[in-house]
Amino acid sequence: MRKISLLFVLITVALLSSCVDDKESATVEQIRTAKTEWLKAQAEMLQAQGEAQKLLAEIEKLKVENEAKNEAARLEIERLIAEANVAKTEAEAEKLLAEAEKIRNEAKAAEIANEYQQKIYELEYETRKAEEAYKQQDFLNKLNAAIIAGKLNPELEQMYADYVKALRKLRNNQNEIANNEDRVNRYKNLISDNFEVHLASFQEIIKENQEKVTTAKEAIAELEASKTLTDAAIEKKINELNTKLEELTKELDSKTAEMINTADEAKKLLKAICDAKQAVETAKQEAITKEKAYEKAKEDYNSNPTKKLISPFDITVVTSKGTEKTFSFPGYPEFEQNITTKIAAEKDRQATAIKEATTAKEGAEKELAETKANLGKLEKAATDAKAALAPLEEIIKEQKTKLEKATKDKATYEGKVNELNNKKTAAQTDYDAKKGVVVKYTNELKDPDLTPEKKAELEALLGVAKTNEAKALAELTKASDAVTANDAALATAKKDIADATKALEENETAYEKAKENVTITQKAYNDAVAAVSEINQGELVVKVQEAIDELEIATLLADEFNTIVDNAAKTTETLLAEMNQAKADWDEAVANIEATEQKKEEAEAALENSAYTTLIREANELSSQIERINRLLEILTSLDIESINEQIETYKKEIKTAEEAIAKAEQSIKEFNALASDEEKNEELEACIRIQNEEYQAEINVLNNEISKLKEIQPELQARVDRLQAAIDAAEAALAE
Repeated sequence: MRKISLLFVLITVALLSSCVDDKESATVEQIRTAKTEWLKAQAEMLQAQGEAQKLLAEIEKLKVENEAKNEAARLEIERLIAEANVAKTEAEAEKLLAEAEKIRNEAKAAEIANEYQQKIYELEYETRKAEEAYKQQDFLNKLNAAIIAGKLNPELEQMYADYVKALRKLRNNQNEIANNEDRVNRYKNLISDNFEVHLASFQEIIKENQEKVTTAKEAIAELEASKTLTDAAIEKKINELNTKLEELTKELDSKTAEMINTADEAKKLLKAICDAKQAVETAKQEAITKEKAYEKAKEDYNSNPTKKLISPFDITVVTSKGTEKTFSFPGYPEFEQNITTKIAAEKDRQATAIKEATTAKEGAEKELAETKANLGKLEKAATDAKAALAPLEEIIKEQKTKLEKATKDKATYEGKVNELNNKKTAAQTDYDAKKGVVVKYTNELKDPDLTPEKKAELEALLGVAKTNEAKALAELTKASDAVTANDAALATAKKDIADATKALEENETAYEKAKENVTITQKAYNDAVAAVSEINQGELVVKVQEAIDELEIATLLADEFNTIVDNAAKTTETLLAEMNQAKADWDEAVANIEATEQKKEEAEAALENSAYTTLIREANELSSQIERINRLLEILTSLDIESINEQIETYKKEIKTAEEAIAKAEQSIKEFNALASDEEKNEELEACIRIQNEEYQAEINVLNNEISKLKEIQPELQARVDRLQAAIDAAEAALAE
């Protein structure tokens, strides 16, 4: 295929634009409109395809998760059944088996729901894909008709021819990816341990390959016939094929529209199938329950319930927690004389036990709830207690600082006492001496016999002595004041020491109390948290559980005791009637299974025969016919005998592969049926099924590898289509000017 550069396109358009008539412009416009509509439909389909693939991936993920859950459920069911087989009491065994049955039912319900969701996604995907296929074919048909009629400019015709070839390669690649992914999903659905599933799959393989053989043979016949046609015959054949193509296209358009309109109805039918399957499972479970009730009624009828009551007997109860407790009763022989005094007393005792257990349970639950509600207060109290330490620590620090200062001051003032006292004593001695000199001169001046000169001399000495006395008195006063001040400061320091010591002792006592309060509040909070812990089974949680357990024990005991008494009171006729009614209920439940299965089959048949499913088949057949005619038209147009022979060889290979698949499937059916009819060959049948599953898985691996390869070349094919489409858009835009 030659490559057309943008420059070449622009040159070609410039040269030819003047000779494009109205008829050709109209044709180009028609093709452009068809292409636009198809590209829009293609974009919608690819988006739907992407969403569908994403959803299918999610479904596959859910399927894997569900398989893991199913495996876990299977192991859990096996464990429960094993425990039931070695259970000490019938009640315990029944409880374990009931739990196993519950797990089995939940797993089955999830499986049905996932299957339904997957079908819904696949339906939406198929609807969009069919719509896109029609749009694509409509575009190609119109283009092909224009080319054959010679209505397109030769250069534009070549560009479209190249574009169509590239587009078909891209779409064929996309379709092959989608088809392979569909085949992968089909093979995954075929992997099963069920014989019937494999048998059905073989029949489906035969049917599909027979259709492939028929289609391929018809195509070969057409191709062989085309090799001997004359030019006139070829032209006539081309016209016939184009007419047929137009008819098929219109029919496909009609089928596609109808199919889209019936998709919602098909979804309802899928929902009906899902509901019917759930109803079957519910009916089966109901039948199991009714069968157990019948077996119990039959056992009661065949036993002697009165004998059990009048003789010593034990009642063993097993709670949902697994606690097992046995109660012994002496028997009530007086019951045969219709005396029920002791029985009534026992019932009253059991009723009281239930009441007390209920009160204890409610009390435990209330204590647990209140403790949980009080956690915030307890936490705040612990936080506040810790916060109260800091101020006390600061006060103690201040008191220690004051005590340290006062102690230092006391030592300082005590160190000055002797020095100051000595100074005071020395000052006193000096003062006394100087005062004595004053007294001496004063007394001598009192002598009447003194001469004026002597008197003047003594008065001068007296003046000096008085001055010295005043100075000595001042020094004495200063020394005395120093002693007094030091004594006062010493007393103050001693008082500060006493006050600080007392305050320190008081605050340290308060601090120790505060620390003790921190310990108490934190412990109260920690204890409360621990007591209400679900994970660590706190004290109050355990207390509630034990209270619930005790209430359940009391309730189960009372129920079983009442059942024994009630059964003992029944007559043989009553027990027989109950047994017969239980049998009738079981029969009705079994009949209901058949009815629900019939409805399921009807729902499945309704979908299989629905307008949607029929239209899907018809549309697929029409698409195949259209594709086959297009391939034949290409061959007839090119008159390439080599291509015809190559295509014939391809069809022959397809026929050979299909016939081999048919032979293999037919042989597998014979082998599987032969093994299934012989019970002694179950292991061989299981081995064959296992081998078949491995073959399916091998096919899945091959397909996944092929899908990976196809996806690798997808970007390259898309890029080529985009380049050619851009060139055509430019050319068409120029022609439109």
